[in-house]
Amino acid sequence: MRSLVKRYGWNLVVLLSVVAPLHAASAAEPYLEVPIGRFARLVQAVDAAKEASRRLQYPIAEETLRIPATKTRHVGRVVEIFAEPEGTLVVSVLLMSNATGSRERDYYLQQIKTVYPQVVLTPRRLDPAQVTIDPFYAAYAVSQVVILGSYPQYQDALTKVRTLSQASTIPYDARGMVYDRRKGLIWPDRDVDNPFAGSYLARRDNACDTEGPYCLTIERSEFYEGFTPGYYIIVGGIFAADGERQAVEQLLTRIRPHLPDAYVKRTSIYMGCNS
Repeated sequence: MRSLVKRYGWNLVVLLSVVAPLHAASAAEPYLEVPIGRFARLVQAVDAAKEASRRLQYPIAEETLRIPATKTRHVGRVVEIFAEPEGTLVVSVLLMSNATGSRERDYYLQQIKTVYPQVVLTPRRLDPAQVTIDPFYAAYAVSQVVILGSYPQYQDALTKVRTLSQASTIPYDARGMVYDRRKGLIWPDRDVDNPFAGSYLARRDNACDTEGPYCLTIERSEFYEGFTPGYYIIVGGIFAADGERQAVEQLLTRIRPHLPDAYVKRTSIYMGCNS
């Protein structure tokens, strides 16, 4: 398992949180949510929930369309219907810990406001004796991706990343992947030790099989939320949205003498297991 973590960049903390049993909310930790509407009738709430899921491209907690939640809440960007004690039905599209970093809060709220401009973050305190928190939909992390180029053709990206690696002395790491004419960038089909053989899994952090704190990789743009699909992008590093400003600046300082237009783009990356 340790070798797989190093090779494929799994985030075990998040992975374990996804597959772990449901856990009760802490009374000491209030939550923040984004409700988009309150309704008296279930049919109205269901219509609003389906519309929100379609417009935001968020998953929907299907079971709450039949029986609105009262004992379980889903953390993360997920559309669900829950019932207030007095019977009002609320459609929520985001529930997160009050401890969530401000940049991550802003990223999610701005995304929602593009569709629902009037929404606000609403405090919600959950009683651990009455409500269970389901973390399944919370396996996403807002991240900063240092991008060094994007190319429609893999061979162009490969030529550029090798040139940049030589100039900057930052190693290029193929992450064990190969280019397949039919499938694009994938791990080899015959790699029996790899559960993702024959498919692609995006880089999620700075774990590399190379020496040093950084590595350059080629990734597929469609696996990063908000990126234009269909491109092979050169990634210099992936950092947490909150906190790692100094590390980002250090990398840019090292890269920009060789590539002045290197830039950082914020995205949300799925960190859980997708097998």
